[in-house]
Amino acid sequence: MPPEAEVRAFTRCVVELLEVWGRASVRALDLLPMLRECPSPPGDTVLGALQGRDPGVRGGPLSPPRLHMAVVDLFIGGTETTAAALAWAIAFLLHRPELQERLRAELWRELGPTGTPQAGDTGRLPLLHATVTETLRLRPPAPLLHPSTPLSPPSVGGIAVPAGSILVPNLLAAHHDPETWHHPEAFLPERFLAPGAPWRALVPFGCGARSCLGEGLARAELFVFLGQILQEFRLEPPAPGVLPCLEVSAGTVLRCPPFRVRMVPCQPP
Repeated sequence: MPPEAEVRAFTRCVVELLEVWGRASVRALDLLPMLRECPSPPGDTVLGALQGRDPGVRGGPLSPPRLHMAVVDLFIGGTETTAAALAWAIAFLLHRPELQERLRAELWRELGPTGTPQAGDTGRLPLLHATVTETLRLRPPAPLLHPSTPLSPPSVGGIAVPAGSILVPNLLAAHHDPETWHHPEAFLPERFLAPGAPWRALVPFGCGARSCLGEGLARAELFVFLGQILQEFRLEPPAPGVLPCLEVSAGTVLRCPPFRVRMVPCQPP
């Protein structure tokens, strides 16, 4: 276990890196020098595993550019998007304290005083599942999908698209379409509890061959993390009426504007 001073210094370093990462001028963040200084044995770390293989050369190490992009993929795809979605969920729930209480009642009723939510509990905890789903609808991890180019002239919504065009699906617009979603700007998890909910119109991780490989893990993380937070804490604003801003800022990842929250420990009745 490293000394406390080293842990605090490392934490400050990570916070600074995350702040730099959020700047529009930064395209990629080189984490490799920092990771190489970690004392963990190379064979026991993801970095060590990546250093030991190269899909193009049997038994050879990854080249620095490949290694760099592998770490960036893990950092953004595996951490940043899920953390951003969890922050949005907390911000939305601060605006709806009565929904918090209903979620907590569902958790305590179904899991008891000592049980914890598991990834397979979506059927037992439909309101929690709906809350995670509504968060992903309003604030998908990435507002735009990867560009694609059709090889033959397709038709999108009845409009002919020339072959070779670059198409960029806009998930944020699709999830706010008033023809599909009733009160599209409102945070209403209850919409997914009603019969005939438009589940097929929900594609926060894309669809088809280009859908996100980490969708299952991301959904499970959000479900479990948010459930455990609500089991243990009541989320309150730092002062009466001081609620987080829900405005969306443009970016590769939709981040919630910084806000403060009081996490008050609570016990089941």
